[in-house]
Amino acid sequence: MTEDDFVAADGTVEQTGRPNPIAQKWADRFTTKFEELATHDTVFGQLRNLMDLAVAAALIDHEDLLGVAGCNLDLLYGANQVLDIVHGLTPRTVDSESSFLKRGRNYIVTASGGVQIDSWQVVGQAAETDPQLSGILNKAVPIKGGSWRWD
Repeated sequence: MTEDDFVAADGTVEQTGRPNPIAQKWADRFTTKFEELATHDTVFGQLRNLMDLAVAAALIDHEDLLGVAGCNLDLLYGANQVLDIVHGLTPRTVDSESSFLKRGRNYIVTASGGVQIDSWQVVGQAAETDPQLSGILNKAVPIKGGSWRWD
């Protein structure tokens, strides 16, 4: 998402297929420092949580985990129309910020910002199995006929 584009006089955009090295460095540094940013400005932590939630929801849907668990959420989905659900305005886009710099007869336009979360891309990636987790899974299996409680 750090690719250089050229905008022609008629407004058409021509992509170069090459990332801008300065923009790439900025994006890499932003990613590296994301956790630190989240401690200074909670909006970054909230954004991370929203992305995690979107991935978890996509995974639940993709793997039909509600069906596997026998979980019926008709009340939340509004199928029974028992609950009054308040719908707010949901933004579909976040505006980018841009700046213009004139160099001779040409302009250099930079645009940055905006948010795109593609949780389905994460779910569509090949699953990784960590052998260290199998021991934890075996310990977590409930004892047949026993009772359990949540602490």
